[in-house]
Amino acid sequence: MTTKTVKNNEENICLGKQGENLCTEIRFPIQEDLRDYTARLYICPGDGEGYYTDNVIQAANFLTLLVTDRETAAPGSGKMQLSFYKGNTIIKSQIYTYFVTKSIC
Repeated sequence: MTTKTVKNNEENICLGKQGENLCTEIRFPIQEDLRDYTARLYICPGDGEGYYTDNVIQAANFLTLLVTDRETAAPGSGKMQLSFYKGNTIIKSQIYTYFVTKSIC
């Protein structure tokens, strides 16, 4: 299992080749003042509709995305928005760009 920890200012995250996972886990750091809030990750592929993923684990200092074939199904780039909620209100969010490279198959 390959885990990648995202730096707070990192903008581009490589998930791997189409249909493959370079990383099986992507860890997003959670600032200390946001640890009591609920974190949600919204994924918006470049060629499809966005969705909130339930395939995450929130523990202490990190929100971990367990990368599946859904995230690497199509080549290209997309966006991930990590948001912190208090009830239904967004307290803070950060947007990351991810990409999947094209496979020759």
